[in-house]
Amino acid sequence: DMTPAPDPQSRLQQAVDGAAKRGAVVSIGYLDRQTDTYRGIGDDDPVETASVVKLFVADDLLIRASRGEIDLPDDVRERIAPMLSSSDDDAAQVLWDFAGGSDLVGRVAARYGLGSTTPSDDGIWWNTRTTARDLVSYYDALLDGRGGLAALGRRCSASGRGAGCLAALGRR
Repeated sequence: DMTPAPDPQSRLQQAVDGAAKRGAVVSIGYLDRQTDTYRGIGDDDPVETASVVKLFVADDLLIRASRGEIDLPDDVRERIAPMLSSSDDDAAQVLWDFAGGSDLVGRVAARYGLGSTTPSDDGIWWNTRTTARDLVSYYDALLDGRGGLAALGRRCSASGRGAGCLAALGRR
């Protein structure tokens, strides 16, 4: 039992300290999009993205297809929804390879201004490195369309379901 700290930043510290007592290391980034208030702790510490990078894969493929930079055949496009909605790793691998592997991380990071997001040294998609701060920036820009998927941003901000919106675009 713990009495909550009086202010949001102290509550973040309590969460990190509580996790540490249990042997976990936590990075937290939080953005209140209504007030544009950002808070974080450990948010500049590099972490591996694991399945979060699947959003980068879908984002990169869809923006490049919309710009006419690549052709996205139906059999490739159809893998986007299961990759996002059920975290299908096999679909992610196929799409990662189709998108050019690690190169897509650089494209997404540049488009969204993610200065701490880098491909892994081993080229494996789930080992992509980022920070909580970069992920908050990514989601914020994705939702409001600053990353280039403007129609998606409008739909997703209304629904609050970024992955679901990308998956829906993948089914077109």
